[in-house]
Amino acid sequence: MKKGIILAGILILSLCTSCSLKGTNDKGSADFTEKLNAYFGSNGKSVTYKDLPETEAEVVVADYFYFDQSDNYDELLELFSEDNREAMEISIENVKESDTFIQTFIVNELVTFSGEQVDEIDDTLLKSLPRFEATAKALNRWSIVSVKFTQQWNSLERAPQWGNGDYTQLFLVGTDERNGKLKIHMLGMR
Repeated sequence: MKKGIILAGILILSLCTSCSLKGTNDKGSADFTEKLNAYFGSNGKSVTYKDLPETEAEVVVADYFYFDQSDNYDELLELFSEDNREAMEISIENVKESDTFIQTFIVNELVTFSGEQVDEIDDTLLKSLPRFEATAKALNRWSIVSVKFTQQWNSLERAPQWGNGDYTQLFLVGTDERNGKLKIHMLGMR
């Protein structure tokens, strides 16, 4: 009897754990278990999620970190709106030409703010999104995803202004007239 109760408890616990590792996106359910502690290639890049996406917008942002670290630039570009694609292509080319890169990303916290909750975002952070109001007005639906993360570079010799450490980045994620899919329309960092 006790053995059956223990086995039932283990089964329920494993089901609850697997359910908590799922997010949703416009394609249905996205299972993030394979992305939780991902290591890529001989360069040792990694991304770890200490917080899992709970909204569609958070799934898009979580994928941003995953595709960036896995050097899957085609999928990374697909996450961005047409207005931001050219800037991302330039950024990707710069990364490809450099031997300095972010070795490790740890996504510590994902928080989604709807349009009504914008006043809850630290004003200094919101200023990191240039043209925010005009861009948000042009979208059919949108939210801001705030990500707290830790990054570690493979070398600080030629690392850009954002070196090793803890940071917060905002992503304006939404849909527009041209595309019904959620896309990243802008990002800012503090």
